[in-house]
Amino acid sequence: MNRNELLELYEKACRGIRQDPEEAEFQIWMLVLGGFEFTEVDAALRSWWASENGRFLPQPCDLKPMAEANARIRLKLKTPDFCKNSGLGVVMKLAHGELIRARCECGECARAWEWRDSQGEGGRGLKSSSPIESRPCP
Repeated sequence: MNRNELLELYEKACRGIRQDPEEAEFQIWMLVLGGFEFTEVDAALRSWWASENGRFLPQPCDLKPMAEANARIRLKLKTPDFCKNSGLGVVMKLAHGELIRARCECGECARAWEWRDSQGEGGRGLKSSSPIESRPCP
C-alpha cells in the first residue's frame, strides 16, 4: 500500500474519534502496516470499530493481527487448489518401465501450477509432463 492510502485510513480513524492526526504516530502506522494491501488494513479498521474497543484509536499493533488474517484470506481466495486425485499436483506415471512423478495435467492442477509458476513459488523447474524424479516400480 502506498503512503497516501495509509494516510487516508489513518486520518479517517483520527476523525472517527475526533483526534488530530500526528505525523509521528502516522510514521509508526506506516512502519507496521505499510506492507499490507489497502483492503486488508481497511477491513481490520472496520473490525476494530465494530469491537468493544471501537471507541479508542487503535494502535498499529492492534490492527496488524487482523490485517495479517485478512491477507491470509485474500491469498487463499486467489490461490487455486490442486485436485484431490493428484494430491499436490503430482501424479505417478509409468515410463520406460519406471515409475516417475510428473505434473498432473487436469484443468484444476494446470491453473494451480500456472499461478504458482507466475508467483515463482511452486514450479521448482518442472515442465508440464516432465518427470521430477525417477524411481523403479516397487
